[in-house]
Amino acid sequence: MFVVFKYQSYQYYNCAKSKHCVLPTVYQGCYSPVARRLEFELFPTLRKLCMSIYAYSPLAGGFLAKTADEIENGTGRWDKNRPIGQMFHALYNKPSYVAALKEWDTIVRDAGCSRAALAYRWVRYNSILKPEHGDALILAASRVKQLEETLGDLEDGPLDEETARRVEGLWEMVKNDAPLDHFHG
Repeated sequence: MFVVFKYQSYQYYNCAKSKHCVLPTVYQGCYSPVARRLEFELFPTLRKLCMSIYAYSPLAGGFLAKTADEIENGTGRWDKNRPIGQMFHALYNKPSYVAALKEWDTIVRDAGCSRAALAYRWVRYNSILKPEHGDALILAASRVKQLEETLGDLEDGPLDEETARRVEGLWEMVKNDAPLDHFHG
């Protein structure tokens, strides 16, 4: 998958350049504390092409906002009887991810914030994304109150060093099972 994405990135860029078109300047991709393959497999190429990264799905499709029981019971979009629920189960309902989710709950409790706040703050402030490169976090909400809460959480700034280190450790737990994105499991 890496070779295809890296090759396609160069191919699109070089095609636009050879035809004197506007060069691509932004890549939008799925990125979260537990879905980071693009960070290692594509982001270095994007940096070489001077492209910004816009990260969506910092909650890994809602995975990081749920408990292990909610995932197993198919709560909300995780309903196994619906196509979207089947997709998310195929991507994230794996032993390594369930173990990571249990550790996530411990980190959340120790950090004193919500599950969502931890994910949003890590992606925004503690991940590879850098504002000086034009990188951004794409937010989504199902209601205005949820968006207001997220914006308020982001005002709390970066995670402390110990919390950020523990979130980093989750990647080691799941990286061998991690999907490339929500379309390429």
